[in-house]
Amino acid sequence: MAINAFSLLALFAGLLPLASAQNNSATYTNPVLNKVGADPFVLRDDGYYYMTYTTATNITILKSTSLTDWDNAEVKLAFDPPV
Repeated sequence: MAINAFSLLALFAGLLPLASAQNNSATYTNPVLNKVGADPFVLRDDGYYYMTYTTATNITILKSTSLTDWDNAEVKLAFDPPV
């Protein structure tokens, strides 16, 4: 399927409002995790939720019965890199 210049222009024009909307000063609060971490991953097994994420210094695993209450979760260090 060929895309002509008009189609590309229409697509670009349609995306402009999305790009300009990102320049607002609104703040997003994560409803699931209040911690700072990258690459979050959650799975559920046998009534427990397990979440892992990376920080600047390690990889942590949390275990909780609730998907939205990680403050009371059991915490285990999965990986701590050598110096």
